[in-house]
Amino acid sequence: MRARHAAGGIRPRVFEDQFAKLFVDGASLALSIPTPLTDWVVGRVAGPVRALEGEVIARSRYVEEALTAAIAAGTDQIVILGAGFDTTALRHAGKGLRFFEVDHPATQSEKQAVLAANADVVHDIRFVPVDFVTDDLAEALTEAGLDPKRPIFCSWLGVVMYLEQTATLATLATLRKVAAPGSQILFDAYPRPEETDRDEQLLFAAARTFTAGLGEPMLGQFDSDAFARDIGGAGWAIKDRINGEEMRQRWFAGQPRVLHPPKSALFYTLVAV
Repeated sequence: MRARHAAGGIRPRVFEDQFAKLFVDGASLALSIPTPLTDWVVGRVAGPVRALEGEVIARSRYVEEALTAAIAAGTDQIVILGAGFDTTALRHAGKGLRFFEVDHPATQSEKQAVLAANADVVHDIRFVPVDFVTDDLAEALTEAGLDPKRPIFCSWLGVVMYLEQTATLATLATLRKVAAPGSQILFDAYPRPEETDRDEQLLFAAARTFTAGLGEPMLGQFDSDAFARDIGGAGWAIKDRINGEEMRQRWFAGQPRVLHPPKSALFYTLVAV
């Protein structure tokens, strides 16, 4: 989705990611180039969840704006939690930042192979392999060289919707052990049906059916009120919260309607207290 937007998004683009294409296979790369034919194919394959493409682009923009401000304020420890094929470290290479990418070892092996095949791409990534079922996240980060006495900036995109809310809170509590006061973490979430715009309930139901069919069910039914009540117990406070309607107003005025993110999608910024 990021590669597709970079290849043919209407200018000004919501988010620029010149490295996303490196992690896309040949067939998907062909589909990432917007043409009447590829638009038709993508629409046929992912039509019911196509609006979520805008959410993917918007969440990257949300993180990029916050990261730029954090770097300007002196933060130089960046944690990408559930990093996958995130390209933040590639786009900010050479700035004296320390990037810690946390993910399952198998996923990291794929990413490292792509980077090895593109030796001209500069990066300074410290890969932190973690099996979230068996490994301690805080311990893994400190062993990788993270300094728990200095603030971190953490991006956690495209993960919370796959977790029970208790698991989300437990992860935040664990991360807080190595996140000095003032640290930030940003994440996106899909709300429970009771908080979902009536016109979008079918969209989110289709998305959950689609991912379940891929073997990755969206277990998360994000309860905003419960989260606001419980997050203090994990050592964090809510600094910012926006929904899809605000995303549309900020970044999508010139973009086609099909890319407008769902109004019910949520972005959070937390600060360590």
